[in-house]
Amino acid sequence: MENPWIFLSVFISLLIVAIYSTYRQLKNTKEGSPYAMRPLEVQFSIDKVDKMSGRQFEHFLKTLFEEKGYKATVTKDSGDYGADLILKKRGKKTVVQAKCYSSSIGLSAVQQVVAAVSFYKADEALVITNNYFTKQAKALANANKVTLIDRTKLCNMMDEIYAVSTPRFLRNFFLPIRSGD
Repeated sequence: MENPWIFLSVFISLLIVAIYSTYRQLKNTKEGSPYAMRPLEVQFSIDKVDKMSGRQFEHFLKTLFEEKGYKATVTKDSGDYGADLILKKRGKKTVVQAKCYSSSIGLSAVQQVVAAVSFYKADEALVITNNYFTKQAKALANANKVTLIDRTKLCNMMDEIYAVSTPRFLRNFFLPIRSGD
């Protein structure tokens, strides 16, 4: 290399730009944003989710989807016509059936959310659980174009939003990409 000072000055300049960009991003993000740094005590684990009541799970999902940019509303406790949450984003309405169970989710949850699509005039339907779905539930969901989010997908969503105090910018830029991302 002809002049090591050129390399060093370019390296330092890039480092300063990266640090300044990260600082501005963190400074300009509202509290609760997925980019904001979070203390460990606010972290959610699937074990904590497993201990939630059905209503707590619905409110947890409301917060989770709001973090993803949705306008989320929890429906009333009973007589909800098959939807526990209503999500809106980019002009699309999605009805959500939430199931926080210790066993697999069967046909009933899919049937409920399919009914909710018509009642709420929704564009999409989603069933989300802290567990897994039976083969029959998967088949019915596929036939009715219902999206299923099982335990693994829920953990991935939680990891994306509640990752331990590392801004997404830095995770994507410096950390290796994991399978499934």
